[in-house]
Amino acid sequence: MIATHQIPKDSDLSTHVIRKEAELWSLASEWKNLFRSTECNDVFLSFEWLSQWWAHFGRKFRLFLVMVRATNGHLVALAPLYIATSWRPLPLRRLGLIGDRLVGSDHLGFLVEKAFASQALQSIQHFIVDHRREWDFIEFTSSSSDSDAFMQFEKMMEAAQMTIHRTVSSSCPYFHLPGATEEYWSSLRPRLRKNLRYQTRSLEREGQLNFVTIEDVSRVETAMDDLLRLHQLRSERRGRHSTFLDPKVTPFHRDAVQALVAEGEARIFFLELSGKRIAALYGFSTGRKFSYYQSGADPAYSRFGVGTLLISSVIEWAIRNGYREFDFLRGDEPYKQLWATQATQLHDLTFFDCRAKSRLAQTIRVVRNSLHDWKAALVRRGTPSSEQRAQVATTAL
Repeated sequence: MIATHQIPKDSDLSTHVIRKEAELWSLASEWKNLFRSTECNDVFLSFEWLSQWWAHFGRKFRLFLVMVRATNGHLVALAPLYIATSWRPLPLRRLGLIGDRLVGSDHLGFLVEKAFASQALQSIQHFIVDHRREWDFIEFTSSSSDSDAFMQFEKMMEAAQMTIHRTVSSSCPYFHLPGATEEYWSSLRPRLRKNLRYQTRSLEREGQLNFVTIEDVSRVETAMDDLLRLHQLRSERRGRHSTFLDPKVTPFHRDAVQALVAEGEARIFFLELSGKRIAALYGFSTGRKFSYYQSGADPAYSRFGVGTLLISSVIEWAIRNGYREFDFLRGDEPYKQLWATQATQLHDLTFFDCRAKSRLAQTIRVVRNSLHDWKAALVRRGTPSSEQRAQVATTAL
């Protein structure tokens, strides 16, 4: 059922909430139109990404997707939200952003048409506060610090006497792309430029080297198989667990990439040596921004720097296709600094009010953050003793 709530004061907008999955799917066309009209550059707010997240992970939660419409029915804003019971056995209800768990969504937030921004955000804020009987606290994770919509929303919540905690969760290194590949090569550090050319020549002596772009839905399934294989090889070599390979997460990516490629919003790239795929990169192409999401490489070819070569090839592809920004998404891995010149800070925002359960949620959050900081400090000082580990475990209980 779709509930309707008229916002205060004179307004040409009305607010609605979708609570059933079938209604979410029926919103596909309007959501896609809003995504395009807002010129959104972040695939993590697309219908394709978030609807698939809900289909795979949302069944145990309650949908709370807030829409704002003009009097002619036109969709002008969307807040993709859900409600989850958190911190069991305490029955505390968290209002969060769809896509905020398991899959590494960055730049989460709202979709709002600029012409209606203030009024639409006010309507969303009023609707959320008026329905506080359904939630105990709000947690918006991985939101961009430079999001105008979230900055306005935060001020509105502060005016409503909400207690707000803002913490930096991670950063997304990025750089602006030049208009031509010649400019790109001339902008590289001399050592990087020399290494890329040397590695290319070395690989070409091993066989026929090709750069392959997969942007056809009919070829995506096989491409995803190869991406996962190469990613697993790299993860095993590094001795690290990758959530990307989790049996619960992989089906999401298989479905999401099909939907995204069909919309022209995703690509899978490969370096092939004599027909053998030796490196892979999975990324998103929305608006005028390309976002690097995941990759993999055959360790047998690590001496050739195939991962670096593939990133450089994808950067050239992005330049030729008119993209103006290359986003490495979250993480400060050293290889990103070969190119990145700036970084967007991602923040976690939590909102609490004066109700007892909300104050309890705030207290628990403060205690958990303190425990996290304490354990991190122990790690920085060295491996904790058995007594320290026992104390941390006891306190956490």
